[in-house]
Amino acid sequence: MLKYMSLTEISLYRADIANAGVKCVADVLRNNMILKKLNLGSNCIEDEGAKYLADTLRNNKTLQELNLESNRIKAEGAKYLANALRENTTLRLLNLYDNEIGAAGAHYLAEVLRNNKTHTLTELFLKGIPDRQGRCHESRKIENMAFVFRNSAAFSQPDPVGDVDSYCELLKLAESLRNNKTSSELNLTYKQIGSAGAQHIGDALRSNTTLKELRVNVEDIGVAGLNYLSDGLKNNTVNIISVKYDLYS
Repeated sequence: MLKYMSLTEISLYRADIANAGVKCVADVLRNNMILKKLNLGSNCIEDEGAKYLADTLRNNKTLQELNLESNRIKAEGAKYLANALRENTTLRLLNLYDNEIGAAGAHYLAEVLRNNKTHTLTELFLKGIPDRQGRCHESRKIENMAFVFRNSAAFSQPDPVGDVDSYCELLKLAESLRNNKTSSELNLTYKQIGSAGAQHIGDALRSNTTLKELRVNVEDIGVAGLNYLSDGLKNNTVNIISVKYDLYS
């Protein structure tokens, strides 16, 4: 790795380095004062490898772009990276597209955007993060994602339920309910939407004038979810809520 010490950009895309190789790269980065762009896409990197990189990012003062797309990083790996970003002051782009961080991993990153004022990120690439209108895109600029994270009940919970793609599907359902002019029944008893999902459905019900019957699972949405739905029904024509207590009964 010594021959790379004078380069400002390195691509090890599809180099099959895995976690062990990432450890070597991270060790080199600790003493490197020149490298600005590092591409480690498609290398079967897991949470262990993400931790090696995170430990280095805490003190690295030069790296500006880190590409980790198409690896096997999950929520725990995203947590390592998010914690590193609390101390890193130079990284501007982090690409985690096509990994497996889920909504929990997105939550860890959201906390950095929400509470840390020293991070320098301007671009964060994930898969399936919704924009302000609830439309799902493959990647988002930081300013738009920060808005989503700050205002999304799903990502503000300590332990978000479901993955990012499922959350996007929920937003699409709420939007269709908001604009629906024909359907009179909606059955959500076999969908795990949680209280956050119930909040979106409740908001959509405020402008829906055709729904007559709504079925939900109270064990899934809880008391908070029922309150969200009740608020949405105050000015709505829905006159029946069927509550199912057990998904499998």
